[in-house]
Amino acid sequence: MSTIFYNSKEEIRNRMLKNATEFWGVQNVNDVDPLVKLLIEALSTELFNLNNDVKNLEHRILNKISRILASDYLTAPLPAHAILKGKPIEASEILNIGNHFYFRKQLAAEVGKTSPEQLDIYFTPAGANTVFNAEIKYSFNAGRLQEHVENGQKNALLNVRTGAFGEPNTLWIGIETAASLNTFKNAGIYFDWPVYISNTDFYSLLQVTKFYLDGSQLDTEPGLIYVDEQADDQKPVFYDQHIINLITRDVRTYYNNHFISLTDERLSNITAFKANYPVELQSFFNEQDLKTLKPCLWFKIVFPAAIPANAIDELQLHLNCFPVMSRRLHQQKFRIKEISDIIPIKPGAYDHFLSIHELHDDNDVRYNEIPYSQAGINYEGSYSIRNGGAERFDARNARQTIEYLFELLRDEKAAFAAYGSDFLTTALKTLEQNISVIEKKSKSSKDNHELVNYLVLKPANKAAMLYLSFWTTLADNANNIRKGSKLQQAETIKLKPDSLRLLTTTTGGRNSLGASERIQAYKYGLTTKDRIVTLADLTSFCRYELGAKMKNIRVSKGVSISANPREGFIKTTDIYITPADHELSAPEWATLLELLKSKLQSRSVMDVNYRVFTE
Repeated sequence: MSTIFYNSKEEIRNRMLKNATEFWGVQNVNDVDPLVKLLIEALSTELFNLNNDVKNLEHRILNKISRILASDYLTAPLPAHAILKGKPIEASEILNIGNHFYFRKQLAAEVGKTSPEQLDIYFTPAGANTVFNAEIKYSFNAGRLQEHVENGQKNALLNVRTGAFGEPNTLWIGIETAASLNTFKNAGIYFDWPVYISNTDFYSLLQVTKFYLDGSQLDTEPGLIYVDEQADDQKPVFYDQHIINLITRDVRTYYNNHFISLTDERLSNITAFKANYPVELQSFFNEQDLKTLKPCLWFKIVFPAAIPANAIDELQLHLNCFPVMSRRLHQQKFRIKEISDIIPIKPGAYDHFLSIHELHDDNDVRYNEIPYSQAGINYEGSYSIRNGGAERFDARNARQTIEYLFELLRDEKAAFAAYGSDFLTTALKTLEQNISVIEKKSKSSKDNHELVNYLVLKPANKAAMLYLSFWTTLADNANNIRKGSKLQQAETIKLKPDSLRLLTTTTGGRNSLGASERIQAYKYGLTTKDRIVTLADLTSFCRYELGAKMKNIRVSKGVSISANPREGFIKTTDIYITPADHELSAPEWATLLELLKSKLQSRSVMDVNYRVFTE
C-alpha cells in the first residue's frame, strides 16, 4: 500500500471508525454517536498533522547533517559550457573571467501573452587566456592545397603535380597574422573532428603530435595555457575546494585534450618566419602558383600512425578558441551602518546563485569564507553562506508563523476584550487582506523559485563600506544553444563582433538538485569525498552524475590496444550504462558520456583507463 495513501487524513479516520465499530459491535457506521464522529475527526486531523511534522523533522535532520558533512558543490547548480571563437581587434588581447559575452534566447510565450520573452544568457571564459589577431589561411594534406574561408569551410586552391604525393600523416597549415603581431608564443590550436563524435581516441593521441617550423621541431604542451593559473604554493587556503574553482576544473579538463599550445621560445618573435610558402612545398606545386599565396607562418604537423588519412582530411583546426561557462559576475556595495550582519543575495529572474567571487571593505581587507557550521564563532573579516532559512523565525516560514498568530488571537481573544470584539475582528481581517496581497504578488513574480542565499559576516573594525561580487548562472536554461550561434560582447569591445561564434553546442548545465536527488549526492559525497578509489565509488558517482537519465550500470574489467604508439595492450575499466527512456539524441548522449568519462578521470586517484559504453 502506498505510504502517502496509508497516512492520509481520510485513511486515518476510516481506520479509527472501523476499530470503534468493531469494538462496540456496531454494524453500520451511521449508527455511531455524532459526538464520537466529531472526536474521531478532530483526532485524525491532529494525527495527520503530527505525521507530517515527523516527516518534515526527519527531512530537516537529514538535510542539516548532510550539509555539514558533504560539500555544497555536489548539490549546487552547474553552468553550461561550450567552445567560443573570437578574433581580437588589436594584435593580441588577454581575455579574463570578467569579460562577458551573451546570447539572446527566445523563451516560450507565457499564458496570456502573445509575444515570447527574451532571455540574455551570459558567458565568461573559464580562465584568462591570450588570443591573437591571426587565422588559419591555408592547409595542405595529401593531394591538394586548400584555402580556409568563413565558418570552417575549405576551398580547393591548388592540386599537386602528377605523380607527386604528400607525406603520410602530415598536415601543413599556413597562419596569416596581422602586420603588428610579432609574437605567437602560447597560442592554442583547437582540434575538432565533428564527423567522429563517438571516437575520442584521436584527441588522446594529440599529445604525441609533433609541430615543426622552418624545419625545426617546436616545443608544445597539451591543453590551453591559462594566464591566471597560480603555483600550488601561492594559492590561498581551500582555493581548490571553492565551488567555482571545482566547476572550472571540470570544464577545463573536459576540453583540455582538444587543444595544443605552442610554447616554443622561437615564437616570441615571428617576423623572420613569415613566408609565402615553405621550401618543402616546391616539390608538390608550381613555384609560380605558390608565389600567389599570402605571407604566413607555415607549420608542419606530424600525426601518429594511429590516426588514419581520412581522419586528417576531416580534421578542423581553429585559432583563438577558448572554453566559456554560462555565468555572470554581479557587483554590489553596502554601507555597513545600514545593514545587519546578514546580507540577502537575491539573483534576478531565472538566475541561480553560484558562489561568492570576492568580498572586501573600503580598507582593502579581503574577507575569507568559512563553513556555515562555524559561523557562530564570528571570526572578524570572515563570512559564510547560508542557503535559505535566515528569514524564518523558527522551523516554519513567515507565512506559517502569521497564520499561527491568527489562530492564537482567535483562541485568546478574551485578552483583547477591553478593545472590543469588533476592533479585533476588523484588525484581523485587515491583516489577512494584506497577507493575501503579498502572497499574490510573490506568486505573480518571475523571481527564481530558489531559496534566498544569505551572507553571514563579521565586518572588520573601522570598515564603512562593503564591496561584494558574486557569480550567478542560468544553469539548465543555457543548455542546447546550437553550434554556430553568434554571441555579442557585453562591455568593452575587445574582439571583432563578426568573429564571435560557438564551435560546440552548450551542454552540462544543471539546476540545483531536488530533495530526492540530494540523497544520492550526499551518499556519494559522504562515502567518497569526491575521490574515486573503489568500484562502489565508481557506481555511486555515475548514479549521482547521470541521475534519472540512466536505468542501470554495470562495471567489468577489460583489455584494449592503447592509442599511444609506444604502448601495447592496456587494462581498462569498462562501464556499461543503460539509458533511461529520455528524449536525448545520440550526439547529446555521446557528449554526456564523454563528460562523465572526463570527470571520472579527474577524480580517480589511480591511473585507470576508463571506457564508457551504452548498453
